[in-house]
Amino acid sequence: MLNPSPQIKINHSSTGLAISVTTNKKLSKNQEAFNKLTTRIEKLQKEIEKKQLQLDLAMKIYSTDVQISKRAVTKQRRELIIILWENYSTKKLAKPDQRNLKQLIREHLQSLLIEIGTEPDAVIKDIFEQLDGDNYDEMLEMEREIARAGMAEELRQMKVDLTDLDTSDADALAKKLYEARRAMFEKQSEMNDQFRKQQAPKAKSAKQLAAEKLQQEVDEIKQKNISTIYKQLAKLFHPDLEQDEHRKLEKEILMKELTVAYEAKNLHALLTLELKWIHKENEHLESLTEDKLAIYLQILKEQAQELEYEREELIQHPQYAVLLEQFGWDVKRFPVQTVQKHLVETEFMVKHFKNCVIDFKSDLGLRYIKQMVKQWRQLKDEEQYLSNEDIDRILRR
Repeated sequence: MLNPSPQIKINHSSTGLAISVTTNKKLSKNQEAFNKLTTRIEKLQKEIEKKQLQLDLAMKIYSTDVQISKRAVTKQRRELIIILWENYSTKKLAKPDQRNLKQLIREHLQSLLIEIGTEPDAVIKDIFEQLDGDNYDEMLEMEREIARAGMAEELRQMKVDLTDLDTSDADALAKKLYEARRAMFEKQSEMNDQFRKQQAPKAKSAKQLAAEKLQQEVDEIKQKNISTIYKQLAKLFHPDLEQDEHRKLEKEILMKELTVAYEAKNLHALLTLELKWIHKENEHLESLTEDKLAIYLQILKEQAQELEYEREELIQHPQYAVLLEQFGWDVKRFPVQTVQKHLVETEFMVKHFKNCVIDFKSDLGLRYIKQMVKQWRQLKDEEQYLSNEDIDRILRR
């Protein structure tokens, strides 16, 4: 056991939990490291909390305003398709414009079917079938059959017995495929573990054994310190032992915080509760020994690493999966701004479709449709030009 460090006090200013000496002596390296780590942890916790708030707000905007706008886009797109189809059916446009209009309607139909995600109504289904002469139900069944055949073929390649499986049941196939993939993954993981064991050296060196023993001792001390702090504070915070109603309520809150921190093995939170309580009851704290600080440092380093991982992976939490799916990785850096930008674009699209429908229903409707077809054709030509430029650039490398 090393000699205790100089007497210290705990600062609870806006900067957070920190050790400072009450004498002219300087902080030890461990004390400085402790301060840096607690500052880092507090910063990470604030960053995670801020990002969660941003993501929650982004989810709120997406699930309310964006969804309302998306439904409005779908409604206006449907009206646009109907009015375009009515004009296409009159065959008053020149043949090139007629062909382009047909392709334009086809693109809007594809977008509409994706947006509604279910079977279209009778009007849209009729337009779909007249456009290319395909029966919608037959086309849909053909796509389902292709999907079922693909799942069945993958199962056969995985040597799964399909004798007792109804291969016409897509849900049954999907379930069987999920089970087969999971079993294959588990088998591969087991084989990898066995391979690593076979590759491991048969005998460990004295240095390796000493390092393992030290790590085991550290782990035991870590657990002991966390448990010790918890037990000590649990006695102090237990509300049933308090007569004063105000302090009883205060201790009930502290006890809940203590329980959460202990269950999460969150040393930083436990230390904060311990030191804040001691600071409140006594302005000065008995000095922490260097070896105890060293143990705390190791635990705090692990906690900082876990928080860094949590901060980076927060966007991939299931509750935010839809944001990542809809907006890509931009939403990780700027959640609210990204969703708000999409909302503005969606609202603009609603307004644009409304204006188009009004124009197309007017006496000059055919002229407006010709303009729209011309603009669409120019856009397609520009996209094709850019695509060819990209190909040429790759070939020149």
